[in-house]
Amino acid sequence: MGRAEYGTPKYFSNQMKSIGLQKLKFFCQVCEKQCRDANGYKCHTQSESHIKKIQYFGTNKREYTKVIENYSENFEREFLRLLKRKHGTKKINVNKFYQEYILEDKKHIHLNSTKWSSLTSLIKHLSKEGKVHFYEDEQQQSSGNSNEDYNMNFYLISYIDHDTLQREETQKKKSFKASRTEEEREMAFVSQQMSRAEALLRAQEAEAGAEAEAAKTRETPPSRGPVRLLLKKNSRVVKKHNVFRRHAVGSQ
Repeated sequence: MGRAEYGTPKYFSNQMKSIGLQKLKFFCQVCEKQCRDANGYKCHTQSESHIKKIQYFGTNKREYTKVIENYSENFEREFLRLLKRKHGTKKINVNKFYQEYILEDKKHIHLNSTKWSSLTSLIKHLSKEGKVHFYEDEQQQSSGNSNEDYNMNFYLISYIDHDTLQREETQKKKSFKASRTEEEREMAFVSQQMSRAEALLRAQEAEAGAEAEAAKTRETPPSRGPVRLLLKKNSRVVKKHNVFRRHAVGSQ
């Protein structure tokens, strides 16, 4: 049976039927094609284009791994983007948000096309990577269920906004640095005042010591011992003239 021509009643009928979400089991992620029923999905899997793609990925493991990683990265990015845009850092039930994600875009990448086998494994991965907070509901806590495959109806998640945390951390560092700078200024001022006070105190002590020494010198009389006269013999010989002899020589 051929495809309905554009503009025909059959074409518009098919378009109306394709509105809304279809069953996930009838979706082919490799070909990115949604089928409406089991018969359509069976016909698609038997088509030549689908068989060629499956054979290509079957023989090329590296390319297959690359495609799975690409699907996983895109799914994670869109999942976190919607969580941040619609709920911010508020808590939201895991299953409820997953339904919002599915309804947001009918052509979204399906979870079974990624490397995560279930919604539980995806949330565990995001929590381990520090991208979301994972909370246990009070109802789940009271039940005491320790099953590793958690029932997502009893768990909440919230987005971790690293940009906001980074800004807050930067602001805290700036505030701490500013307060520390102000504290250092005060400490430097106090230290300077103490140094000046110590220098002034030393100068006053030195001046007081000098005045006390001068006063002590004025009050103490000079020591009086025995007076000794020291006579020194003059070694110069004064030659005396004989007056009488001069007269005697003159008379002769």
